[in-house]
Amino acid sequence: GMSMNEFGRKASLTCSIILGLIGLGLTIAAILMPSWQVVNLREYNSIHEHGLWLDCTRHSRDGERPLLQRYATISEPLHCVYKFDYDKYSGTFDQGDDNSPVGEVNRHKFYGWHTATLILLFLAILTTFLSACLGICSCCYGSISLVYTAVTLLTTFLSSVAVGLFFFYSHRADNRFIKGIVGTYEQRVGAAFFMQLAASFFFFFAFLVGMVFTYF
Repeated sequence: GMSMNEFGRKASLTCSIILGLIGLGLTIAAILMPSWQVVNLREYNSIHEHGLWLDCTRHSRDGERPLLQRYATISEPLHCVYKFDYDKYSGTFDQGDDNSPVGEVNRHKFYGWHTATLILLFLAILTTFLSACLGICSCCYGSISLVYTAVTLLTTFLSSVAVGLFFFYSHRADNRFIKGIVGTYEQRVGAAFFMQLAASFFFFFAFLVGMVFTYF
């Protein structure tokens, strides 16, 4: 039969690759979702979601809806616009929409920190694929296991830097607050941000389990 050592090696490697792939799935989902920053603009009855490349808005009728459904996206249609399309229309979310808040316009531009976050996340996706391939190879060639662990650590680093960078810039006053006519509204980090944060933890656990594998 298989020795304990061999079993430990295969089990820890398999576990590490699976954790990495879960992180990969979460990263891809986070990139696709617009809810990196979410703001409820009460005076305009709309909730805006600002993503890395996609921005969406939907109308909210706070008064009529039960508390639990207040932030549910399901029942309200999302009107979405790509950031790279936005400059072409120079300014308005909908051509017919005059009640868009003044400060909203700048939220739909592609900023350097969006691009940087995206690049880091794409690199993390590439290194995850690379580490999965290396992991499969290191089943047969033990010497690759060190490289595997190093690449997994790199993925963790890329994902963590992306999350940190986004968090830092999204909390700067010029990015965080939106002025309406009546009030000023605070943008909060949304579901997509937390998914990426979770992905970073999965990458980190994949790295830790990879260390166990290297030990075997």
